[in-house]
Amino acid sequence: MLMPMASENPTVTSVRVKSMLTGALNAFFEVSENFGSAAIEEDNVLYQLKKADPSAKVVFAGDYIWEGMFGAFFDRTYAYPSFNVRDLDSLDVQAGADILKEIEANDFRLLIGHIIGVDHAGHTYSARHSEIERKLNDTEVLIRKIITRLNEETVLLVFGDHGMTEEGNHGGASEQELRSVLFAYSRGGFNHRNSSYDKAFK
Repeated sequence: MLMPMASENPTVTSVRVKSMLTGALNAFFEVSENFGSAAIEEDNVLYQLKKADPSAKVVFAGDYIWEGMFGAFFDRTYAYPSFNVRDLDSLDVQAGADILKEIEANDFRLLIGHIIGVDHAGHTYSARHSEIERKLNDTEVLIRKIITRLNEETVLLVFGDHGMTEEGNHGGASEQELRSVLFAYSRGGFNHRNSSYDKAFK
């Protein structure tokens, strides 16, 4: 299932991550947190998961900023630096391997992955550059590998935390920066007949 999705402003990664997990609306003063995110003390999805089931294992692989914000909730963490925007591949390759290894082991309740190659390609080369296409293809390959390893009970959600301008930047409130997409996949499909989803789109 593929659906359009809109981000909130400011379109800055750590602020968007915080908002997605807490449901909170954000303010521009939080943009400074993008360079040194503190532990999140607000109510959030991971807190509620652990509260409902303390034995639920949460695993993270990807951009190190998650560790500072939500590390207390992770049972296993594979965090990698993301400072060098000219490095389009190191984090994606390492985190991708970790994600696939964790899926094979199937010892988690929630697995979070955050790769950044497309974002770095935008910042370094612009949105129409061939390196963007290459990183999108790399991401598609990873998603296909994940799908082939999923069991019947696991749901895959793939989405961006923000969009980007033609120049490859983000942080503002233009339509391009706010635009994203949600891809949801389940091996057994989604049975949403007579659901609120159906009613909303009839």
